[in-house]
Amino acid sequence: MPHASGLCYCHALCRDALPTARAVLAALPWRRADGLALDAGTLTAPRRFAPSDALAWDSLGNLMTSCFRGSAAQIFVGAAGIAVRAIAPHLEHKSRDPAVLVIDPAGRHVVSLLSGHWGDANGLARHLARALGGEAVITTASDTLDCPALDMAVRRAGLRLVDWAHLPAVQAALLESRPVPLYDPLQCLPPLSGLVAVAALPPEEGPSVCVHWHALPPAPERVRVAVPCLALGVGCRKDMSPSLLRDSFFAFCRAAAVAPEAVAALATVTEKAREPAILALAESLSLPLRHFPAPVLATVPTPTPSVAAGKRFGLPPFSVCEAAALLAADASDLLVPKTAMRGCLTFALAVAKEGSPIG
Repeated sequence: MPHASGLCYCHALCRDALPTARAVLAALPWRRADGLALDAGTLTAPRRFAPSDALAWDSLGNLMTSCFRGSAAQIFVGAAGIAVRAIAPHLEHKSRDPAVLVIDPAGRHVVSLLSGHWGDANGLARHLARALGGEAVITTASDTLDCPALDMAVRRAGLRLVDWAHLPAVQAALLESRPVPLYDPLQCLPPLSGLVAVAALPPEEGPSVCVHWHALPPAPERVRVAVPCLALGVGCRKDMSPSLLRDSFFAFCRAAAVAPEAVAALATVTEKAREPAILALAESLSLPLRHFPAPVLATVPTPTPSVAAGKRFGLPPFSVCEAAALLAADASDLLVPKTAMRGCLTFALAVAKEGSPIG
C-alpha cells in the first residue's frame, strides 16, 4: 500500500556537484507511478564543504545506515562507484529497496541504478533528466526493448506480487515473445502483450501468471498475484501477545484458503485501535488499520452477534470483527464469519464488491 509521501535524499559527492544537487531538489516534489509523492528532499554533503542548509556527514556509509532503509529515493550526484559501495550493504529486495539514481556533476546523464520499476527509478530519472536538460539512462530490458513489464502492470492495477523469485522467468518469456498463460478469472490485470488468458489454472511446467485472492498453488515458474480485496475484522483481549496475533493471522489465512497478501486492511472497534498487538500486526503487514465506533458497528447486521460485546458497550448484541470487516470492505456478506482463535481473539473476513482492490 503506497504511503502519502516518501523520503528523498540527494547526496553531493563533490563540491562541483552542489549546483546539480540543488537543481535536483528544485525539481521535487514528484509523484511516482503508484501515487507515492517524493517529498522536497534533503541535501547532504561531506562535512568539509557542506553548506549550512545541508545534512553534513563524515562517512557516507554511516549515513546510508541511518537513511537508506525506509526512504523512497536515494540520488547521488557524483561517481557511480562511490554510490554502489555505499548502498551495497543495505540492499534487501527489489520490492523493498528505494529508487537509486546516479547523476554526473554536470547533470548530463541521469542513471537509473536500482529499483527501476517497483521504486520507479526509471520514471524519476526521466523526470530529472527533463529538469536538468540531460539524458535519462535506462537499462531495464522491458524499457529498452519495448517489452511489457509485468511488475509495473501489477503495480498500476493495485495488485500484489507473491512470487518475486519467479518474475525473471516470466519476464524472460515475454522478452522472447513466448506466450505466457494468464489465469485471471476476476479480470483484475489489464491486457498485457504476451499474456494469453486461460480458463483454468495452467500446468505447473513453464512460466505462467495467476491472479486471485485465493491461495493459489505454487509452481516452479508461476508468478502468483494477489488481489488485495479482503478486509479482516479483528477482535482480541487486551494486551495480547503480538506474536500470537501474527501467528493466528497466518493460520486463519491458511484455514480460509486465502492469500495473506490479499488482505488489504485490518478493521476493529475504535476502542481497540490502540491495542499494541493489532498495531504491530498492521505495521508488520504494511496494512491500514480502520476502526469504527461501537454504536456504528452495532447497526450492522451480522451472523453471530455477541451479547458480551453489546453489554460491554451498553448496546444491543453485535459482532466487532464481523461488522468491522463488512464496513471496511463495503460489503454486505462475509466471506468467513466470526472465527475464534486460541480462545482469546476472533477474526472475520469480507471481500470487496466484485473482488475489486480495496484502496
